[in-house]
Amino acid sequence: MNPYFKNLKKQYNRRIDCLPFQLFLHFADLEKDDFEKVFSVLTQMLSDTNWCTSDYTKYITNQSKQLIPNFKKDFASKNIKPFYSEYQKTVGLINQFLTPTESEHFIKDNTVLANSFADYFKQAKEKSENRELEEKTDSILKDLNSFYREFPSKAKSLIDLLAELPFQLFLLVAHADKNIDNAERIEFLRIIRDLEWCNSDCTRMFFTSTSYFFNEFLLLYNRGKFKKDVKQVKRTIHFIEKIFVKEESDTIKSDLYRLANEVAKASGGIAGFLAVSKYEKKVIDELSEIFGDLSNAVVPENEETS
Repeated sequence: MNPYFKNLKKQYNRRIDCLPFQLFLHFADLEKDDFEKVFSVLTQMLSDTNWCTSDYTKYITNQSKQLIPNFKKDFASKNIKPFYSEYQKTVGLINQFLTPTESEHFIKDNTVLANSFADYFKQAKEKSENRELEEKTDSILKDLNSFYREFPSKAKSLIDLLAELPFQLFLLVAHADKNIDNAERIEFLRIIRDLEWCNSDCTRMFFTSTSYFFNEFLLLYNRGKFKKDVKQVKRTIHFIEKIFVKEESDTIKSDLYRLANEVAKASGGIAGFLAVSKYEKKVIDELSEIFGDLSNAVVPENEETS
């Protein structure tokens, strides 16, 4: 499991733990069904995780099974309500973190679980000879399978976007004057490899990944296959704000904005130092708007990253 999942859990802990339960509620009519029997069946279904092909599904299923007594109390007191849209949003949120292969396994597991729930309720409705409820179950399953089939495939996972983010900042700032020289590349690598100045452990992970893939990114850029893209920067910052708790998100953005400023100082002035050119200044101002108000106090006067 990737190292950022714990941050997702910190921000959306309850929604993630509730995921199998929300799916179950989509099929169950607990106002009419045998309440205790239905929860007993749910416990049995979640006890066996051999059907899981994804480590994420297995983890979430185990967590959900342990919390079933809490779910029962919350549902009885109306603190949990069945919202299909909530289930869809949570699946989409988790999927952002996954590689294409992990995403395929995660969606496959959700499909298997949905079909298992449907089979149970269809059999129960057949015994009661309630054709209307049986048709309702079929309709729910059809909608879910359509959701899974049409789930957007991704060329990049959020992990890819996070690894590319510092390099995108480097391109936007260093190439502001239409030229990236060797001194700028060397200085950028020095900055992202000097992790002591980072205030966020997550930023350190971004920078470590960027440093590892730097030569590959640069080769793709030189071949015209890696484009500088301010829209991708905005989208990735949006994900960071959405997924990490605010304190962590602000710290990450502070580190990234400081990185952009250090690259700007290395790119402009005499021999690449001492001043920021009007070209880099324009990019920094644009990034300031993306990162928000916290950017004003990120880079203390005369402070260096060495």
